[in-house]
Amino acid sequence: MSNKSTRVRILFVVFVVYLVIGGGYALYSAITETGLFGLLVDVQFRLFQKAEMELTFALTVLIALTPAIPLGTYLRKKGYRLGAKTVRVVSPDGRSALVYTPVDERPPKLMWLLLIGIAPFLISVVIYGYVTVVDANNTKRPIYQMDLNRSAELPASNAKFVELSGMCQQDLKYVVEDQSGLTRRYAYTPLTPSGWTPNTPVKYFLYFETDGDTETIPGSFNPDTGRYDVPPSKGAYRTTFDGQLTPNALPTYVKNAYERKGITVADTSYTLTLMGRFDNNRVASEYSSQMYYLIPVFGGVVSAIVLFTMVLLYINRRKRWMQLMNRKS
Repeated sequence: MSNKSTRVRILFVVFVVYLVIGGGYALYSAITETGLFGLLVDVQFRLFQKAEMELTFALTVLIALTPAIPLGTYLRKKGYRLGAKTVRVVSPDGRSALVYTPVDERPPKLMWLLLIGIAPFLISVVIYGYVTVVDANNTKRPIYQMDLNRSAELPASNAKFVELSGMCQQDLKYVVEDQSGLTRRYAYTPLTPSGWTPNTPVKYFLYFETDGDTETIPGSFNPDTGRYDVPPSKGAYRTTFDGQLTPNALPTYVKNAYERKGITVADTSYTLTLMGRFDNNRVASEYSSQMYYLIPVFGGVVSAIVLFTMVLLYINRRKRWMQLMNRKS
């Protein structure tokens, strides 16, 4: 094998690896609303005061994979195509080249069809196992009490669930409306110590979702009075929220919007997803409320559809193969 063909094969591996990494990055960016996806959404909000998430995701994938186009074009000229088989032909003068072979009509092995068919179910079982274990571990995690007037540092490096007390800067909340179906509002609100000023970086943000016209600043439980406090109509107020902390989960467009207002976001920020009151200082299981048990059911349905489709394709492919063999004989 010549050094040139070895180099082409290496470039083909690089091409495939880049597609996987680029596609994975685009998906992660869209899920977390950070990176390239978050920047594209931010540009749309600044120019049009709204953003099309589906179009943004497609554009993110396109931009992430565009650098691979020149390499893909080069490999195509050299005889490599995804899904196409090639053979190396050596000419009398010793030169070699890759040429395309006719499509092989031989039906694939049933074992591979079965593996492809049950793959969605197997993947769903793995996901089900993962979310179930995480849910079980969450119910055993400690709940920490935090007061931003005392310290903005985490009480423990692995702190995940907290009862956080501080000033809710409701006048600075950032609200995004999703009008693709039933109107849903996503609100981010700075949580700060008393005496906070805009030139001090904000480390904690409250995240809260509502449907329709429901207010995006929720009431909160006051442990001192044993009642739920109704927030004032405006202005900062001191309160305590129970929820789950997630590091660096603030979407890029939200961070940029705050910084355009002169409010700095800390290098390491935390988003507090409101969970309601923790009963008996324990995190409630979400197994039933999130219907985790439907994950393998959905995976099984997808596998059944895939298996049915693969069997039909196998029968059709085998029929064509038998006809080809009969003509050759």
